[in-house]
Amino acid sequence: MIKESHINLPSRREVPQTSIYTKVLTQDNKKLSDHDVIILVPGGPGNDYTMYDTTENSIAKALLPAANVILFDPRGCGNSQSSLVEYCSLEHYIDDIEAIRAYFKIPPEKFIVFGQSYGSIAAVGYAIKYPDNLKKLLLIGGVASSEFLTEAKQDLEKFGTPAQKHFAEKLWHGTFNGSQNEVADYYRIMSPLYSYSFVEKEDAPLEIPCNIGILNYGFGKFLKVFDFRPNLHKIKCQTLILWGENEWIMNKNQINQLHHGIPHSTLIIYKKCSHMLWIDQWDKFTLDALAFLN
Repeated sequence: MIKESHINLPSRREVPQTSIYTKVLTQDNKKLSDHDVIILVPGGPGNDYTMYDTTENSIAKALLPAANVILFDPRGCGNSQSSLVEYCSLEHYIDDIEAIRAYFKIPPEKFIVFGQSYGSIAAVGYAIKYPDNLKKLLLIGGVASSEFLTEAKQDLEKFGTPAQKHFAEKLWHGTFNGSQNEVADYYRIMSPLYSYSFVEKEDAPLEIPCNIGILNYGFGKFLKVFDFRPNLHKIKCQTLILWGENEWIMNKNQINQLHHGIPHSTLIIYKKCSHMLWIDQWDKFTLDALAFLN
């Protein structure tokens, strides 16, 4: 069963009320919280939910046998209400996840948080701030601090093409102009870094819908100043970290810091996989994810 709706998140001290788009997938006609519930946290910053529910590889549908699923467009993204970018920071994103849990009245003992890329950063931040409000944490990639940017730059200098380094500079500094040509060129040039199995001239470049203003705000501002390392020990729940050895932006040092810092974590390393590892090894990803959720 699939139900789409807009839900109102109430105002908080520093952010106004907003309406966000949600898509809920349930195993049956019972209440959402009659089963475990997993929320899929989009990345970016600025992405909507659609990368988790594509025709070819729907993570949402793949995980449904183990838990009911909440997809959502973050504040200011996709079909959600537009927003000033300053309300779309990492801190506010973390609190919005908690507001969604509260809206749907999901008991902490049934709440599972999943994140990939920037979504994994927000998921880790949520597990630190609300350690008693979730059952499990599932991550694809992840980083422990803003030092990931410096490390990613150094790594890309070793293996990136001149064109990839050029576009990465726009990412590091948050200086995309948002034109359709620029976005198309970014995905055409950078797709091999996101998927190990991507074959230029055979595969269409990856396209991820994104609010460029929020993306620029993230890389230009708040992703430069966060540090989870002193607080990783606060995460109480079972945690599974999946990481591709060909990852280009969240390197092994960052993954090891997460793994060693989170008390009850398991790390599985995927060979011949990049940033979007489920595209590269779909069968292994779904097998490992379902085994963890069950």
